[in-house]
Amino acid sequence: MSPKLILSMAQRMLEMAFILAAAQIQEMTLSYIPKLIASYVTIFVFCAWMLNKLLDFTKELIINISVWLK
Repeated sequence: MSPKLILSMAQRMLEMAFILAAAQIQEMTLSYIPKLIASYVTIFVFCAWMLNKLLDFTKELIINISVWLK
């Protein structure tokens, strides 16, 4: 095998390694972004319900604190 062929093969292998590394980084980012979007959508959808539950609990706690302290 000629040195020119070996250098060409080494160059192609390095190019492929860079492409695979870039694709792997992008793949990790793609799996993270849907999780982030799903979290924001869940918080947006259930925020009013969670706030009402928290306010109801706090009201009950304040109203019945004298009963629980006895």
